Amino acid sequence: MSKVSSAPAGGSLPTNMMYKVAVIINVLLLNSAVAQVQRGRRCKCTGLIEQLNVKKVMRLEIFPASSTCENKEYVVVLKSSKKSFPKKCVNPNSKEVKAILKENNKKTKHIKVIRKGATTGK
Repeated sequence: MSKVSSAPAGGSLPTNMMYKVAVIINVLLLNSAVAQVQRGRRCKCTGLIEQLNVKKVMRLEIFPASSTCENKEYVVVLKSSKKSFPKKCVNPNSKEVKAILKENNKKTKHIKVIRKGATTGK
């Protein structure tokens, strides 16, 4: 004969049911912790522009890979007549970015290159 357990009159759960509930809660907590780690990858760039008018670029900011984002990111700050300067993420392999990084290029020498959080020796 199998043993049938029923909830006591006090309304508490039987031991095997409490075990199942505890397992489900632990699984849910573990899943939310894994999701938090994946969401922790906060990169500035979600999409890249491929072409760039270098005449409109004021500066190029380079962000190294970090604990919050595993990618090295290239962000250009564009000239604007408004008070806020728009920022765009660019493809580091584009010919415009390569031209900006070349120091002896006459067309891009007005663009300031800022390396954010760069450490020496790497």
